[in-house]
Amino acid sequence: MDTINGSDLVAKALKKEGVAVVFTLSGAPSFGVYEALARDGIRIVDVRHEQAAVLMAQGYARSTGRPGVAWIVPGPGVFNAVTGVANCYYGSAPVVVLAGQNKIEDFELGAFHESNHKALMRPITKWCATVYEAQRVAEYISIAFREATSGMPGPAFVDFPQNILETEIDQERVILPDRYRTVVGPSGDPSLVSEALNRLAKAERPLIVYGSGILWSGADQALLRFVETANIPSVPTPSVRGSIPDDHPLSCFISRSYAMSQSDVILFIGARLNFILSYGRPPRFNQRAYTIQVDVAPEEIGRNRPIDLGIVGDAKSVLNQL
Repeated sequence: MDTINGSDLVAKALKKEGVAVVFTLSGAPSFGVYEALARDGIRIVDVRHEQAAVLMAQGYARSTGRPGVAWIVPGPGVFNAVTGVANCYYGSAPVVVLAGQNKIEDFELGAFHESNHKALMRPITKWCATVYEAQRVAEYISIAFREATSGMPGPAFVDFPQNILETEIDQERVILPDRYRTVVGPSGDPSLVSEALNRLAKAERPLIVYGSGILWSGADQALLRFVETANIPSVPTPSVRGSIPDDHPLSCFISRSYAMSQSDVILFIGARLNFILSYGRPPRFNQRAYTIQVDVAPEEIGRNRPIDLGIVGDAKSVLNQL
C-alpha cells in the first residue's frame, strides 16, 4: 500500500492551496519539509531572521492579494516571528505561519528549544493549533487558510511536531480537503445598499474613503467602475493607494484632508476607522456628515464614530450591488 509522510503532506496541501513560494529561515526539523516543497515545485525563499520571513509573507500577500506563507523553526524561531505575526494581525493581512515543534513524546520534558507556541500566538492570530495526527496535516492547513482569508483577514498559525512530519501513513487515510470555502464574499442587505445609493446620489459633496478591504476582496475594478459611474471623489488609505491612480480626476489623495472635512455624505468601504483615518472624527472629518460604513466585519461598524447607515458585507460584493 502506498504511504506518504507528514512533510510531503505539508507540501501537497500548500500546492493544493495554490502556494507558489514559502518564506523561511532553515533549520531542524524542517529539512524534510523543504525537500517536499522542492519536489512539488514550490519556491523556497531563505531569509536571515524569522521576523523577516513573516513580513515578507505579508508583503507577498499585499502585492498579490493571495495569502502569504512562512515556515519557521520551533522555539527561538517562533519567538523571533512574534513581531511579524502581530504586524499581520493588527494590519489584517492573510498570512499562514507554519512551524516545526518538538516530538510529541518530548512535550513537557524540557526538550531542546521547548516552548509553548500556542500561548505566544493565540493573542495575535485569528486561529492557532498543533497537529497531533499525521493524516490530518492537510486538514489543519486548510483550516488555517480558511481562517486567514475569511471575514476580516489575519494570520493563522499551525505547528507540526517532528514525529508528525516524519510519520509514514497509508495514503488512503489522508484527508485532503477540497472545495471547503466560498470564493465570493457576503453581499449587503439590499434595502440598506439601496438607501446608501440614494444618499450618495442626493449629496452635494459626497466622498468615498476606501481601505484594505478593497485589496483583500479583489475589488479594484469594481471600485473604479463605481467611482466613475457615480462621479464621486475618492480617498484611499495608504495600504491601497494606487487602486485608483493619484492622477485620476476623481482621486483626492493629495487634497484628502480638505475633502474629508468638507464632505456632506461619506462612504467608508473596507476601511477601519483607526488612527490612520483619525478615528473618523473631527476636525479631519466633518462631524455633521451623513456617514455610511461598509465592512465585512460587523464589529468594525460604528467603531470610533457614530454611523448613520452600516452595511455588513464584502467590499467587492457591495460595490457590485451599488
